[in-house]
Amino acid sequence: MRVVIVEPCKPPYERDIEDKLEEFQKIVDGLIEVTYDRMLPGCVIVCNEEGKISNLPMNRFVGPDIIFGTFFVCGEDGEEFCSLTDEQVAEALEIYA
Repeated sequence: MRVVIVEPCKPPYERDIEDKLEEFQKIVDGLIEVTYDRMLPGCVIVCNEEGKISNLPMNRFVGPDIIFGTFFVCGEDGEEFCSLTDEQVAEALEIYA
């Protein structure tokens, strides 16, 4: 699955990952939580559910909230995650640069 990974204090990058819960948890270093960024329609942000209380480093503002720890952006197809399109990758890389 094609995603954009956003680590604290680093530029975002594109990567292909396995579409498995274990892979998602490995990337975000814990339990996952799904949130949305209105600037990226058709996409979701997958982050660490306990990022704030686990003292993970502050990463990026998403709307009025702050995400702590590494997160990734992927597409959504109903209730399933899916690969990002070329356009979505370009937008996510620009937004989180």
